[in-house]
Amino acid sequence: MKHSKFLLPIILFVFFGSLLLSSCIKNNSNIAGDAKIIFANYVSTGLSKDFYLDSIKYGAGVSYGSSSAYVVVPVNTFLPDGQTYKFAVKDFNTNSTLNGALSQLVKIGKNYTVFYTKNKSNPADSLLLIHEDDLSLDPNRTRLFIINLGYTLGSKVVIRDSLNTFNKTLDYGEMTDYIPVRFGGKNKIYVNLVDSANVVDTLRANSFSVNKVVTIVLDGNRDGKLLERLIANN
Repeated sequence: MKHSKFLLPIILFVFFGSLLLSSCIKNNSNIAGDAKIIFANYVSTGLSKDFYLDSIKYGAGVSYGSSSAYVVVPVNTFLPDGQTYKFAVKDFNTNSTLNGALSQLVKIGKNYTVFYTKNKSNPADSLLLIHEDDLSLDPNRTRLFIINLGYTLGSKVVIRDSLNTFNKTLDYGEMTDYIPVRFGGKNKIYVNLVDSANVVDTLRANSFSVNKVVTIVLDGNRDGKLLERLIANN
C-alpha cells in the first residue's frame, strides 16, 4: 500500500502523454501529399525551357529532346480530388510566359509527364500535353508507352517490333496504351515514316529491360527528320 500514492501521478502522466501523442498524430495529417512529374521539351527551336506550376519553377533548363527526372510536387490533402495547378513554360531564365499554359488537376500519389510541343497545324503556337503515367511493372517484359510529337514530320509514323507483338501507325498527337513487350536479346523495334517506308530506324533490345516502364517519343527535328526519344519512367 505504500506505493499507492504514486499510482495517480502515473495514471495522469500516461493520460496526458496519450493526449499529446494523439495531438501529434493529428497534426501530421496536415502535411501535404505529393505527386511526381517529368518535364519534357520537344520544341526544336529556341532556348531551353523552364516549367512552372502556379508561378513556382519545378523544371529548369530542359533542353530540346530531353526530359527531367521525376520532380516531387506537393498536393493539398484537404482537397479530396487533388489540387489544380496552372502549368506554364518560359524560356530559360526569362520572365515571359510562352503560349500553351493550361490548368490541370494533380492527384496525390500519381505520376505525370508534361510534354512541351507545338501545334502541328499552326507551329507558331506551342502547347502542353499532360499524361498520367502508369508505373505498374511486369517482371518478364518492358512496358512501352508511345506518343507521336513530331510536328515537323511529313507523314504518320509506323512503329512495330520484330516479334510482331505490336504494329502501330500514329499521327501527330496520337498515343498508345501501355504495351508489354519481351525483348530477350533478339527483339528489335522498327520505326519509319509512312511516306518513307524504305528508311527504317532500329531500336535494339539493349535499350530495354524487364521490370521497366519506358516512354518512346516519336519526334522530328526542324528539318523533318524522324527521331526517337526514350524516357525511362522508373
